[in-house]
Amino acid sequence: MVSVDFPEQLYEAAFIPELWPSVCETMAGLAGAHSAAIATVDNHHQYRWVCSPRIHQALLDFSSSEIRYENIRPERHIQSRKFSFLRDIDLMTEQEIEEDPIYRERLRPLGFGWTAGDVQQEPSGHLLIVDLLRETAAGPFQPSDMAVMNRLKPDITRAAWLASRLAFRQARNTVDTLELIGMPAAVIGDEGGVLEANPQFGGLGPQVVIGARNRIRLSSPAAELLLKTSMAALRDADVPIVQSIPLPASKEEEVPLIINVVPIKKRSRDIFNRSLAVLLVTKVGASGTLDPLVLRGLFDLTPAEARIAWEIGSGGTVELAAEKHAVSRETVRTYLKRIMMKTGVRTQAQLVLLLRGLPLLP
Repeated sequence: MVSVDFPEQLYEAAFIPELWPSVCETMAGLAGAHSAAIATVDNHHQYRWVCSPRIHQALLDFSSSEIRYENIRPERHIQSRKFSFLRDIDLMTEQEIEEDPIYRERLRPLGFGWTAGDVQQEPSGHLLIVDLLRETAAGPFQPSDMAVMNRLKPDITRAAWLASRLAFRQARNTVDTLELIGMPAAVIGDEGGVLEANPQFGGLGPQVVIGARNRIRLSSPAAELLLKTSMAALRDADVPIVQSIPLPASKEEEVPLIINVVPIKKRSRDIFNRSLAVLLVTKVGASGTLDPLVLRGLFDLTPAEARIAWEIGSGGTVELAAEKHAVSRETVRTYLKRIMMKTGVRTQAQLVLLLRGLPLLP
């Protein structure tokens, strides 16, 4: 029997990602499963997932291992064109299940012997996967279990769509906020394309343009290579940091630019948020240092770090900052080390230039 409260839980989780694990637990109970997981897989085979708490460690190990590429069920599911929840025994022969490395090496050692789920492919190529696990002793999932899940499928799909749209709205709000302070900005997605950009960003051509497949194109091949390398590093980094890329002027009427690549902090369970970074562009000669509140938001600085960054960016010294804020010089230097790590610069001089919108020194 389908719980009348479950659709409400789904839509609530779309707004509050921390609720997805409890949604998975409820869903598993409705399907007669031990546990459940919801995953998104992008075109780079990057896994983002939430699951019942009791299989969190097992799924963490699986999603970081090469064996995940050997899962034949999602492709079989899509090829079946059934557009419904299906059991493993609907997609694989008994011998295939017996010999499958995922069952042999991952599931059976943990006591699991049966799976079921649904796979939906978005126009972008991303996959939305719902996976159910059952213990070996419990036997395969039954058609009645799939009937329950298929009645829930429209709500699961709509909740996932809603979560994705909310993530895009957050991206839009980011660039709108930066537009208010006159800073060109664009939000870049996990796959490197522009999700949102404000009008100021669109006015940076021909030095910075949005080209085919919404990819950023820079007038300097060297700078463009740095940007691509930076974005690739962000996808793989456990603790991404801000990076700054100088873009020299190639024509007399142009001015040099600095492209700051600021990682977007994401909650681990917000699997539908595909924003990877914000690109902030400052022009050489722009006067003044950013407001401390803006610095906090852009670089994830603490209030104290933002105050020190503003002092240094405004031309102050370590000694003056220490005196003004009634702290020791050692404390200011400690703050500076943290600030430089978060802003991606190596020296105090580079920090000053970055905060004032001037070209970085080598």
